[in-house]
Amino acid sequence: MLINILFHTKDDPTIIEESIRELKHGGKVLVVDWINSATPLGPPAEDRITPKQVQKLASAHNLKLVEKFSAGHYHYGLIFSKQ
Repeated sequence: MLINILFHTKDDPTIIEESIRELKHGGKVLVVDWINSATPLGPPAEDRITPKQVQKLASAHNLKLVEKFSAGHYHYGLIFSKQ
């Protein structure tokens, strides 16, 4: 699970790599992070990572998008499966 972590660093590929390093084939990774518009809570909008950026990073590591969902008023959720 990667929850509200990707906006903290610019080294997102390494975080994705570490999250799947020991994941078995068919295992899943959950990403929940801040939506990329300004909200009364959370980090500045320019520090946030968009769902599209997360999908691109995940795809580069052979993860398949399984599900997208709203995770409340300020967050999005993505579930990926290891190929």
